[in-house]
Amino acid sequence: MTALDIGANTLVACTTTTGEQYLYEGRELFQRFRETTREIARLQSKLPEGRYSSKRIRRLYRKRTRRRDHSQAALCRDLLERLYAEGVDTVYIGGLTDVLETH
Repeated sequence: MTALDIGANTLVACTTTTGEQYLYEGRELFQRFRETTREIARLQSKLPEGRYSSKRIRRLYRKRTRRRDHSQAALCRDLLERLYAEGVDTVYIGGLTDVLETH
């Protein structure tokens, strides 16, 4: 069994009942996400009155979303491969209060 704590700066902190711990940092990814968000805001501020987007802004939104989705998928793939190799058959994600009380 394993328990996951999911956050922003530390994307995932994972502890298994066998004592293994995995930590996936997200500071660099989050920083890149914020930089792209700031660039989108800067470009939006230069748009004429009543206009909210442009080709460049839409491209930045897509790029930011693709980066985030790719990072999340790669993290999940890596973590689940590690857990599977360790023989973990149950993964709890989310609020751990009931899990901790039960187990």
